[in-house]
Amino acid sequence: MSEPSVEESRAPLAAAGASAGGVDLAVRVHQLGKVYRVYPRPLDRVVEWITRRRRHRPFPALEGVSFELPRGESLGIVGENGAGKSTLLKILSGISRPTTGSVEVRGRVASILELGSGFHPEFSGRDNVRINAALLGLGAAQVDAAMPDIVAFSELGDFVDRPVKVYSTGMTMRLAFSIATQVDPEVLIVDEALSVGDGYFQKKCMDRMVELVDAGTTLLFCTHAMYYLTSFCHRALWLREGRVEAAGAARDVVARYERFLQRKSRSLTEDVSSAPSEQGSAEPPGVREPAADAAVESRTTKASVESLERSGKAGRIAEVRLLEAPASGDDGRSRDRLAVEVEIEAAEESTPFQLALGLDRTDGTQILSVSTHRRHRPCDRRDGQPTAFGPLRGRVHYTVRARIAPLPLQQGDYTLYVFLLDEAGLHVWDQRIVPSAFSLDPVEYRIGLLDVGCTFESLD
Repeated sequence: MSEPSVEESRAPLAAAGASAGGVDLAVRVHQLGKVYRVYPRPLDRVVEWITRRRRHRPFPALEGVSFELPRGESLGIVGENGAGKSTLLKILSGISRPTTGSVEVRGRVASILELGSGFHPEFSGRDNVRINAALLGLGAAQVDAAMPDIVAFSELGDFVDRPVKVYSTGMTMRLAFSIATQVDPEVLIVDEALSVGDGYFQKKCMDRMVELVDAGTTLLFCTHAMYYLTSFCHRALWLREGRVEAAGAARDVVARYERFLQRKSRSLTEDVSSAPSEQGSAEPPGVREPAADAAVESRTTKASVESLERSGKAGRIAEVRLLEAPASGDDGRSRDRLAVEVEIEAAEESTPFQLALGLDRTDGTQILSVSTHRRHRPCDRRDGQPTAFGPLRGRVHYTVRARIAPLPLQQGDYTLYVFLLDEAGLHVWDQRIVPSAFSLDPVEYRIGLLDVGCTFESLD
């Protein structure tokens, strides 16, 4: 791995021990390191203690992490699984101790880390509220005053008086978040715990965090949802293999991190594409450049049909070609069209098929789905009447071209899904997933899904 490159900025987040210049700091971390001892066998721990000979392998989870965060600012922490994000937040929460370096956190700290941590499973939710609030430094009178708000925010109803051991993961998250955010924390630490909640409560939690940040709470937020991070985090820190890879403005760091993930995803796709297929072919079905018509027509062979019959499949997707894809222009706007060509092979001429396409962003956001089974409004028809295309029937080989326009997408990495369905559109005969089918990286970072034009007019 290359040496960590920390982006310099006039914004408060600093690295490598830089000074905040008189700013009231809520968090200061200097050359932080955490090394875990990894033992090949549990017994080796005892043997090491008795013989005083090392039987463990040191694993550096964090190395040389430094930053400063002023009071009232919000810091998003990004990185792949195993990068050290949770370890860092545990140290900041006081749950774990660093091996090297120093940590200073000023103010009352409330943290939401591993689900259920700090909860006694045999106690009721209400009793756990009292225990956790007391650990945060609240007196009995303060806990009694905050209890109605905590119970109301969690929306647990009568379950608040039942043992926590009967709670689902979502209910546990509701209780943990309600405690942490209703006791007026000065520093709030959230480690991806919101991902287990339903959409309604996730939005409620996000709204509450925005309220806290606006009121002056310092927030450290670890998430894989880049939209949330760039929406309300002022700064961001990217950890890679325990080191600071980048730090600075949230949008700048997220852009660098997403480009890194895109490169990694493309590399994985290329490795998979170079592997032989189940039939031993050196060229498995995937995304190809447009081929000549003669080459397209020559792909259906008797051998491929026989292989379908042996596999028991009614049909398969032989190849997917990306003819056109949205691309970023010099002006920062995306070129808004997508064209895909799909080759299908059938075992029998009489078998009907439907074809479906889906497009997702790599953060899990579903962008669209289209199919021959549903009626769509064609872009080249002026009468505006919807038409139905499918099903495909009467041949053993099909070449289908689908065009979607306009498609004014925002920045991001997009995955294409292609499905071959039965006539009813319910059973999937075959599918192809194309990771990082295309990427958009506008010059100007914008929030949202669509990159649409807009004109404003003053009526005064």
